[in-house]
Amino acid sequence: MVKIADAQNTLYKEDTVWEVNDRYGQACAVRIKTPEGVDTNFSMVYGKDEESKLWIPVRPVSDRFTPIGTGEIIDKVVDRLGGQSKIYSERVRLGRGGVTQQVELVLDEGAVKIGDTVEDKDSPLIANGVIKKNGDVWRPQVRVRNALDGTQAISVTAGWYRLVCSNGMTVEAWNGATARTIKIHTIHQVVKALDEIEHFDFNVKEFQAMMKKLRAKTITKTELGKIRKSLPKNYQVGFDEIPEQTAYGVISYITYLQSHHLSMNRESRVQGIVDNMLRKVA
Repeated sequence: MVKIADAQNTLYKEDTVWEVNDRYGQACAVRIKTPEGVDTNFSMVYGKDEESKLWIPVRPVSDRFTPIGTGEIIDKVVDRLGGQSKIYSERVRLGRGGVTQQVELVLDEGAVKIGDTVEDKDSPLIANGVIKKNGDVWRPQVRVRNALDGTQAISVTAGWYRLVCSNGMTVEAWNGATARTIKIHTIHQVVKALDEIEHFDFNVKEFQAMMKKLRAKTITKTELGKIRKSLPKNYQVGFDEIPEQTAYGVISYITYLQSHHLSMNRESRVQGIVDNMLRKVA
């Protein structure tokens, strides 16, 4: 009896249009043909499941689409930032069968600590990692998003991110005047994007002032109600437990949701709440 994995591998070797295989994942495109065997100029993108090692069909793409490997982009970003010694931590998130990839490179320099929390030492919010006992820490970060199935352009974002776990997990939370997202559609645009990142100014003093304003801005019950309705229904109840009724308290809870519970797609849905609050105190 032929194993499914062996049968799949045989098929892919015969009809593979392209394949990407690096440290962030593996994907390939397999030719789609009519029942008569006629080429359709389309291929099915497959991602390789990390646990089962089987290929998972994701979506068809035309021959006009050729992916850029995430590893190739990250290598260039790290080099432009000054090498691996300049990176505090790296986090990888996968979606859509592993073909949607997000890599977050947290920089070693420029950390900003936002004073001690107002929480009691026995607070469940501290115990669960929503806020840190000795004060939140934010670091500059460069994030790369890539879709090997062509569902979105590659994006490279430089901005400020909140450290929400002791293992270096972070979430975007500074997407205002000092953040920059660069869209890449072809390999020729990678160098241009990296040129902009090299000269990106994280404006540490400006960011510290912004965080101080957020801690001082009280959020009314009416404003909290509007924000609650913007959250996924499963997380609206937990929103009532936010101990610090300030703009910073709201951002702390939302960034916790982004990093611990939400997928990459749902994470971007609630990012607008954070962006709006930042604009109000800018």
